[in-house]
Amino acid sequence: MRKRMAKFLSLFLTAVMVCSLLSVSALAALESHEQQTCKFQILYVDSSFGAGYSYGISWDEPYTCQYSEGHSGYNHSIACSKIREQVETAKAKVDSGWEIVGWAKEAKPNPTVLTTYTGTAATQTTYTIYLVAKRPASAEVTYTLTYNANGGSGAPAAQTAKSSTGSATFTVSTSVPTWDDHTFLGWADSADAAAAAYHGGGTITVSADKTIYAVWKQNHHHNDTDDDGFCDDDNECMHVKDTEGYCTVSGCKHPSSCCPKRSSGPAGPTESQLQDILGTDFVTVTCETLPDEHHDGTYGLLTGGYTLGAVQGDDASGYTVNLTLKLTNYVEAFGTDTRKVHTPAEGETDRSVTLQYNKESQLWALAAGVTGVTFKAVCNDKSSQPGMVKLADGQTSIGERKPGDTMVFTLNSTVPSDLLRMNTAGVMELVNPYTLVFHDKMNEKLESDYSDLEVTIGSMVLDPATDYTVATAGLSGGETLNVTLDLAALYNAGKITKDDLGKTPIVVSYTAKVVDDAINGDLLRNDAYVRSLEGSSSISTVIGTVVDTPHTGGPGTMIFTVAGMALLGGAAGLMVLRRRKEDAEN
Repeated sequence: MRKRMAKFLSLFLTAVMVCSLLSVSALAALESHEQQTCKFQILYVDSSFGAGYSYGISWDEPYTCQYSEGHSGYNHSIACSKIREQVETAKAKVDSGWEIVGWAKEAKPNPTVLTTYTGTAATQTTYTIYLVAKRPASAEVTYTLTYNANGGSGAPAAQTAKSSTGSATFTVSTSVPTWDDHTFLGWADSADAAAAAYHGGGTITVSADKTIYAVWKQNHHHNDTDDDGFCDDDNECMHVKDTEGYCTVSGCKHPSSCCPKRSSGPAGPTESQLQDILGTDFVTVTCETLPDEHHDGTYGLLTGGYTLGAVQGDDASGYTVNLTLKLTNYVEAFGTDTRKVHTPAEGETDRSVTLQYNKESQLWALAAGVTGVTFKAVCNDKSSQPGMVKLADGQTSIGERKPGDTMVFTLNSTVPSDLLRMNTAGVMELVNPYTLVFHDKMNEKLESDYSDLEVTIGSMVLDPATDYTVATAGLSGGETLNVTLDLAALYNAGKITKDDLGKTPIVVSYTAKVVDDAINGDLLRNDAYVRSLEGSSSISTVIGTVVDTPHTGGPGTMIFTVAGMALLGGAAGLMVLRRRKEDAEN
């Protein structure tokens, strides 16, 4: 009898353990065909941006995961037909002068553009799908540059060039027309110009067919009746002059009224020559505030962004000239490229570089040891990516709580600074639409009816009927609360101002409690993050522990009761056997 009772107890306890394991296994089953949310963002790709690309507006779009079997909660699959829908949506949102050409999985200057809209694409919970926008290709146009001798003869032959960029650049011919008793000064835009605008070897950029006209200066005969090598009157002699009007005859003794002499040393470099000297990446502008978001910009010589000093030196020591690059011009260009307002960093000033003249080549170049220039900029110390701080009763931890205890959870973020963005014309404009979504996830040991939920911006309490929406059911990823704010509408309503950007708090608060059937040692956990156009913030978590004896009715109590009953039953059986043995002995 004793052996049968022991065997019964062993089988009973084994059954209890198997049932427990089956329950744990069932809880671990992975969900398939669940609802997920994907972030889509317009990506402007063009070489005119310092980084080669610029971010546009973004939005969240729900989709059904296409995996038909269980999988991790991080990896998902989206139907390409859903991507096609968002491509069509982006066509209505893209800036004027751009077109959507496909989609990509990464943001970079030359992303792999995909145009596949059948089947599925793998994605993850933190991935962004970029909708690539490019400028439409222009048709190739043939441009003609015509030379008019303007009274002279021997004008250079017309030049032609093809371009699809809306303009073409020509190198001005070095052939020189002739006209008796006239000195050729160069070329100009009109036939009656007194000074030349273009010279042989220089460049001219046109956006339509163009004719340039020879500029002449009439010569006067040299009147030297006594053969002393000087003019006998104040007329200009027949000595040949260069394009700037200086006499080219070596050792000329004529007075300056007749033959102007070039002062000692070369003329300073022209803007075209400076552009060639500096190239396209001599100047770098960096953002000290958000270097990961605002990639460095590189530039050559900016028109109007420099001053050139006077030529210094002599034939013996050589000639130099200082080129000063203007800080504000380059920072403004960087702001246009990043589409964010930037200002010079503290302590930054204009930079000067030295150019040196080479007498053999007769060309200016950077002096030995001169390297590129870097300007530092800031964007008002505002982060475009709002963060998240989750608190429980104002603390970063839930601490120890009992079943039935209540606490106030707050989700703390800020008004994002990129609610206003600089457009391609350099004007700040409102990003519309712009939604900010608070995501919250309590574990099963916490509960709330959200009846006292409140949203504030600074000291202003928002109206739940008009200013935000609340969702507590049908959420993905096990989330228990989503609060969505239309920031563009709040800005237009005057509830957000320019001064709020990047600094004024946005806070969501509500009361929750520990469930009644929580038992000693249960984990209490609440996770939260916020998603804006720039993406999702890091997750902020508060945790705590239940400290109390078990209550009747809970799963822990049930297991405890079953095990206790089993042990009591076993003890009772042993007592019966013992009593029977004693009766038999007596």
